Amino acid sequence: MAWLDMQFSARKSCMVRCGPRHNKECADILLNGVPLIRGKTFKYFGILFEVGRKLKVSLAAKRTKFFRAFNYIYGCVGATASPMVLCHLLNTFCLPILLYGLEAVPLSHANFTTLQSTCRVALYKIFRVRDVNNLLYTKLHEYFTYNICSRFEKASSFT
Repeated sequence: MAWLDMQFSARKSCMVRCGPRHNKECADILLNGVPLIRGKTFKYFGILFEVGRKLKVSLAAKRTKFFRAFNYIYGCVGATASPMVLCHLLNTFCLPILLYGLEAVPLSHANFTTLQSTCRVALYKIFRVRDVNNLLYTKLHEYFTYNICSRFEKASSFT
């Protein structure tokens, strides 16, 4: 890459292997004479991938950031704001954190269920309910489910 005047850093790079032989040893890959570290996860454009027999999208870090933002908003205005205001803030500030970049990758049914349950937990807190049956009485649950579904039906296939 010298002809492009680019340099790669072995400290910032790693090697991953997925497929049926993902856990088998293989020869070291050298970058500028330094062997690359073998990793189990890697982040690419803000999306965390887990390596195994199949390449999987990990939503754990996105969920943590989502709940961090939601709890901050709820802690600031939770008791004094109406549920409609909190739902608007959830949709405006928290959902983009959760859904950022996921339109570019194929999501499994388990990933989709995780996204729905993450939003459902936030709605439980907003409406002060503990059961999905109570939450179904609110039209906002349908709105958030539709909001997540509509973002991914066109851009991603559920596998």
